[in-house]
Amino acid sequence: MLKLIGITLVSVAISMYGAYLSSRIKDRKNVRSALLELLVHIKTSIETTCLPLEEIYKSFSNKILEKIGFTKELCSGKNDSFLSAIHIADSYLNKKLTELYSALSFSLGKSYSGNTEVQKLAGYILLIEEECKKLSKEDDSKIELYRRLGLLCGLFAAVILL
Repeated sequence: MLKLIGITLVSVAISMYGAYLSSRIKDRKNVRSALLELLVHIKTSIETTCLPLEEIYKSFSNKILEKIGFTKELCSGKNDSFLSAIHIADSYLNKKLTELYSALSFSLGKSYSGNTEVQKLAGYILLIEEECKKLSKEDDSKIELYRRLGLLCGLFAAVILL
């Protein structure tokens, strides 16, 4: 009886690790889409209201970004708050996305014209959307793979231990 309980615990633990890995990938995917939502919000706000960036940042809310501390850093009021917030989200982004967001942060709010700022943001949004679509395809297959592989490895461990 004790052996069966041990086998069950080992099998469930291995299966849950696969689910945990798939959950982490899903979190990265959600953060990427939330950051893209932020850029669209900034672009739309500049087009319609012409508010300062600090006010635009404060008007944005997203539970995913709040959970990782991104929005708190973004609304901190520092001169480079966007860059500081991007550094918080670094672990959720790949190298290319980190570079794109960093490059955007160095030029964000530096234009004298709202139209120039909107055009710049539109260009970055296109580049980031393209990269996110590519990563999304990879992540979807990894999510399913980790989920199934965790389950299969758990079952395989149970068979071996029996």
